[in-house]
Amino acid sequence: MWTLIGLGAVGVGGALGGHLSYAQGGGVYRWQRPSESVDLAAELEDIGAKR
Repeated sequence: MWTLIGLGAVGVGGALGGHLSYAQGGGVYRWQRPSESVDLAAELEDIGAKR
């Protein structure tokens, strides 16, 4: 019984991880520097003004 519960948990975790990485693109290019210089303060102000 515990084997089946563990196998189910691993399967659900794998399916969720695969969905986040492939379908949603979660974490893609997170650590890559932008190719051009970006003023982050100005970008955040623009985002805040749109809310």
